[in-house]
Amino acid sequence: SDCSNSGAVVSVSGEDAGGIAATAQGRLYRCINRGSVEGAARCGGITGDHAGERIEGCLKHGDISGTYAAGIAVNAQGLVVNSLNHGQVFGLYAGGIVEDLYENGVVRNCANHGESLGFSSAGGVVRYVETGALLENCFSAGTVMGEAGKAGGLAYRNEGVVTGSYWKVTGVEPFNTPAVASNYAT
Repeated sequence: SDCSNSGAVVSVSGEDAGGIAATAQGRLYRCINRGSVEGAARCGGITGDHAGERIEGCLKHGDISGTYAAGIAVNAQGLVVNSLNHGQVFGLYAGGIVEDLYENGVVRNCANHGESLGFSSAGGVVRYVETGALLENCFSAGTVMGEAGKAGGLAYRNEGVVTGSYWKVTGVEPFNTPAVASNYAT
């Protein structure tokens, strides 16, 4: 808890990278990353891979660049709550807060103000909401861009539940980014 980083983090061997922890199985509270994170695998503003119970009150300012990239956590299996991203997220797959929200995972009360730019697909808050996952009470104001039809203001692909969340329609033509580009659930 209460950790901070201001330096650049670069993974040169293709391993996961994070502004606070490359991988985390515990709780992360009130962590701040002001540095950039770059690598060829999973790169997250706070952590590359989170298999823990909770990420709460975290803040990220630096830019993120990786194959799988996210403002807070690339993979999340637990609760991500009250967290904020201000920096750009850039990768093959990009999510403003979380790239892949696993079954039983929850992203709640989070906001993304940075750009989410995916060569393949991108989501303003979460790129992929898996079956049994929940995205709730979130906001995205950053531009979201992906391959044609693969960008959503909140999520690119939803197989879980997306509720009570809002997004700013992208400032890039054609000005019609949907909330969820591929919706297979609620």
